[in-house]
Amino acid sequence: MSLQSLRPGFRFKPTREVILQYYLRAAIIGGKLASDIFTEADIYKDKEPWKLFNLNHTHSY
Repeated sequence: MSLQSLRPGFRFKPTREVILQYYLRAAIIGGKLASDIFTEADIYKDKEPWKLFNLNHTHSY
């Protein structure tokens, strides 16, 4: 699933089980996320919290 394939008004509201099974498990084992909709950021690096969302200037949130 890509960001371009989503219709306007799409809401991402997964259950806890879906988050654990499809998204976090892949991230923990070092794989890629199931979708390119998400942007990964290491929140423990030297970036200030308010600069985390400036990583990808092609999308607005």
